[in-house]
Amino acid sequence: MTVEVFSYKARGTDGQTSTGVLKAESESDAVKELHQGGLTVISLDRDAGGKAAAPGGSSAPFSGLFSRSREVPAHKARVKDAEMVVFTRQLATMVGSG
Repeated sequence: MTVEVFSYKARGTDGQTSTGVLKAESESDAVKELHQGGLTVISLDRDAGGKAAAPGGSSAPFSGLFSRSREVPAHKARVKDAEMVVFTRQLATMVGSG
């Protein structure tokens, strides 16, 4: 069982953005854990080469250089109704002006 360390940026149901670090076996497990906590993932990065240091061990230098970043697709982000109304009105104004 390999435990990896992930740093995340997520948004709660109240709209507040939070950041933190968690340990999980895979990216999908990390996302599931955040979703269960009521958070929507904005970004998820594998830290320190992607593996938790063994007891008494140290992480290799520059291991974070090759860490992967995963962004949540835009179609999964929720747009507020008020923002959609403003966008639609502004788009109509631009289209109407030629």
